[in-house]
Amino acid sequence: MAVPCGHNKYPTDELMEKPVYDRYNSRIGTIYSWVGQEGPHMTYGLCLDPYLCDQWKVPYNRLLPLDANYFTGMKNETVYLDKALHELREYWTQYHQYQY
Repeated sequence: MAVPCGHNKYPTDELMEKPVYDRYNSRIGTIYSWVGQEGPHMTYGLCLDPYLCDQWKVPYNRLLPLDANYFTGMKNETVYLDKALHELREYWTQYHQYQY
């Protein structure tokens, strides 16, 4: 399976255990799992960075959904998103009912 990531497509297994940064180059976490169909409808499981877990009082082992549509590219073994950290937090709170 491959997922669009900016102008390229990457096999899903190449994205596993890669660090994830927001559009302002802030580290968000690491990709650890995926669910869904091939292409832009795939959802990945993101394990939050320990610093964010401490700040938001979230368990270290919680996986949060990350839509593949947010990916803008991969460079130097790092996945970049088109969303800012605060936008992701709002998304997780509003659509997935996570409270931070």
